[in-house]
Amino acid sequence: MSILEANRHGQQLYFADLFRQRRSTPAPPATPRRRHREYPVLHRQLSLVDLTRDIARGQRRGFQDPPDPEFARLLDLAAHEHASAHGWSKTRLNDARKGIRILLSIQDTAGSVIRTTEVSQLEQISLAVQPVLDVLESAGLLDSDRKPALLAWFDRQTESLPGLMRDEVRVWFDVLRLGSTTPPRCRPRAEPTIRLRIRYALPALQAWAADGHTSLREITRDQVKTALPDQGSDRSLVGQALRSLFRLLKARRMIFTNPTTHIRTGRPETRTPMPLRVAALQQALNSNDAAQAVIAASATGGDVRRLCDLFGISVKAAERYAHALGHPKVTGTSHTNPAEVCR
Repeated sequence: MSILEANRHGQQLYFADLFRQRRSTPAPPATPRRRHREYPVLHRQLSLVDLTRDIARGQRRGFQDPPDPEFARLLDLAAHEHASAHGWSKTRLNDARKGIRILLSIQDTAGSVIRTTEVSQLEQISLAVQPVLDVLESAGLLDSDRKPALLAWFDRQTESLPGLMRDEVRVWFDVLRLGSTTPPRCRPRAEPTIRLRIRYALPALQAWAADGHTSLREITRDQVKTALPDQGSDRSLVGQALRSLFRLLKARRMIFTNPTTHIRTGRPETRTPMPLRVAALQQALNSNDAAQAVIAASATGGDVRRLCDLFGISVKAAERYAHALGHPKVTGTSHTNPAEVCR
């Protein structure tokens, strides 16, 4: 095409620097989308009024679907996995799934942990609670807020004490249960140890309360000596309990002096098993008579203490075995004294 042909219809004029080339702006990097929310959620929806749920009425009228279907699906999957790993029956699995779905439908905060007290509400409709607790605990979604049985037991044991004395004993109890990082430092004690300490100290505390004392600050050294048993293991164990109590209160500056200082209470008695006639025991074991009473009595001569040491049974059980030896149907005689039968 020539220049004349190209300019046949004229030319378009433009003012300089009025048009700029637009540059394409880069798109922001795409954020990866999560497949599902992270559970449990960190927030919690507060309730204006904390009311008790009427689960029985909800069952009659029907519960709504869980507000977070993804959370419900994950928990249902966790229930199947837990049931398969522990060999649950179909009924137990269905109870757990039903209970979890009910709890999710009444949650104030969807996707949050579930408290133990909330699970206990399922007892209103006679639904098994333990399978639900097992699934939630295995999934890490159980918040155990139930009061330990040890705390309720302590409250019952000390309810007769004056208020100030009860508070002082509770400080000692909390240190036994939780331990302490401040002097005197100690590790948490086992529950049986805590119960024994409280039981051995309680008679003295109740006696002091009955005498009109309202605080352990009023207890003197002579009163501690009076409260201690005269001898034996009981004296040692009561002394250990009271010494532990007053030493802690003195370290916490809750009492002025420790009345148990330099009071000797001894050590618990240790019993050495008495000598045993091994030949008589072997002969009894090889005999055709399998009665345990006859075997024990022939080996111990009817001695109740030897029966306890040898077989690890209680005194009442040893007395029954010793008495059975002298029964006419066992011995074929009219003897009733086990010691005489063994001679």
